[in-house]
Amino acid sequence: MVSSTGRFGPVTLSAARYASGRPFARAALECPGEPTLLLANSRETARAELAAHFQRDRHPDLAPLLQERRVYAIELSLERVFDLTDAAVIDGLAIPNAPGCFADRAVARATAGFLRHVRGAHGIVVPSLALPANPAHWNLAVFLERIPSLEAVVAKLVPADTFQLDSG
Repeated sequence: MVSSTGRFGPVTLSAARYASGRPFARAALECPGEPTLLLANSRETARAELAAHFQRDRHPDLAPLLQERRVYAIELSLERVFDLTDAAVIDGLAIPNAPGCFADRAVARATAGFLRHVRGAHGIVVPSLALPANPAHWNLAVFLERIPSLEAVVAKLVPADTFQLDSG
């Protein structure tokens, strides 16, 4: 659940989830030297994002080596979050062809970079590209260099579940 006082933060998120291991969709939103933590709003979103990452970026021979992933429930508070699933925010930023344009890594990185460096965003809510037909699925990219520390923004972090991707 995302609650906000306006077009961007402060925002409090609860029931966001993060599947352990390398954050799977962050490559589309960050450049080298820009640490980003990617959180999915549900187990289903996390699983779909990880599956899409492996299908797109990993050699098929690695599939049998997939390990079980642990999912955590996290509650955090951030001050400046732009919700790129909100049509008013998209219009205000004049992003053409959104949200479909975010499938292009160059567009996704340029948008994230502008919000991160020019607008001072602590994070962005982005639609799930793995489940594009359902706007209920989204990810939160937290720009780690923009927050004081994870300890300062995370109120609660508890193990919630596990999942295993199919190896074939």
